[in-house]
Amino acid sequence: MPATLQSSASQLPPWLHIQIAPDRTAIEIQLTQSNRVMLDVGVLDALTELRLPGQGLVTIDGRAPIWLTAALVANACPPQADIRLRNPSKPQPGWIAITGQAPRLGAVFDDQMRDVTQPPASVAMPRFSLAGIPPCLSLQVVKPDGDGGDNFFHPVCLRQLAETLATALPQEVVLEEDVEEIVINGAMPNWLAAALVIQIRQLAPHVSILLHNALQGLEVLVWRSQGDHRPLGFARQTLHADHPPTIIGIVGMPNVGKSVFSWRLRHAINHLERPVIRFDADAIAPTGGYTATQEGAIARRAGKRADWNDPQDSQQFAGWIPKASPGLGGFVIVDLPGGKNGLCVPPGREPLIRAVPHFIIVQGNDDEARQWQQAIAACHPQANILGQVLSRPHGHMPPPSDDPWTCRPELFLDRSLMHQLDAQVLRMAKAIVQRFGDPGHHP
Repeated sequence: MPATLQSSASQLPPWLHIQIAPDRTAIEIQLTQSNRVMLDVGVLDALTELRLPGQGLVTIDGRAPIWLTAALVANACPPQADIRLRNPSKPQPGWIAITGQAPRLGAVFDDQMRDVTQPPASVAMPRFSLAGIPPCLSLQVVKPDGDGGDNFFHPVCLRQLAETLATALPQEVVLEEDVEEIVINGAMPNWLAAALVIQIRQLAPHVSILLHNALQGLEVLVWRSQGDHRPLGFARQTLHADHPPTIIGIVGMPNVGKSVFSWRLRHAINHLERPVIRFDADAIAPTGGYTATQEGAIARRAGKRADWNDPQDSQQFAGWIPKASPGLGGFVIVDLPGGKNGLCVPPGREPLIRAVPHFIIVQGNDDEARQWQQAIAACHPQANILGQVLSRPHGHMPPPSDDPWTCRPELFLDRSLMHQLDAQVLRMAKAIVQRFGDPGHHP
């Protein structure tokens, strides 16, 4: 990256600085506040004026929202450029090449632009499922089993991305005249989202591309087709409002294993290629995932304990749960607090229970299950208790039940085994998906 950079785009907001090198072969994005910035139509529309000439190396540095990175790559960079995005963390830090051919494509470079790629023993490829009805199709990105973070994909997966994506988006589908736009759903790192936009643009040049912001329930336009007159950055509520997500709350006494089960259920639904997010509403004993914050936004949270302030926190969290939107026919798994002072639902925490229509009880014994059934019925009579999960130490679990709604996990509900795919949990996940369906899903 050159030492001297020029400021550009004076119309950009004060929290965003895009600097271009004098030779116009390097871009740096700098955010002065946070990467959770508000959508601004003017920001993305201004990117059309930043298009760089030539076919040289373009490096993009700085943390940015996924929609901004994807729009910058698609609209400001030359079509034949060697585009490399800065990856600050796992699985390998460095500059990731998202265009070109192997061995350059998917390679990781250090600051001197030396190839330092360290491919894993086996490369996990993203899987895709297609849903929706023209003119709008939804492309769901499915993460591999056994991991809860966005960084599980290694950049070398980009070398097979075009082939994998062409199978998910066959020509007979994307070339249909009535297909006008494709919405990309699912959690993924910025470099993968940017590469997907580039590939979809090549497969289907006549369609616009939107990125789904699951936790705000918005779809953001990051590439527009020739006939699309909407501004870049145009944001709309998720189109499939007639198919809202299925919200399932996981409850149980403190330390019974409900947070671990909620992660396993999330992985199982993901394994079935259904859109799903896990919402952490347990500030007292968090296990990461998405949650409401003090600022009133939804973001990833580290596993740091926090004081719970009823009823203010309960009301805030309850207001955000229905706004989570994983995608068409999707599911929201809510990890709820485990009670206080011997009460399943202490005073002030009722809004949390009322925000959730369906429940799964994680229990150590039948008495705990009865307490939760009574507590839920008392403050939310319309609630539906889907099933129960038995939490027992290793070697003390009864044989599996014939009822898929009675789950007896094969693996102990321990945090060290949080991201394992459990056969009994998978069986319950299949029952959930079968019961609530998946409108418009194309297997």
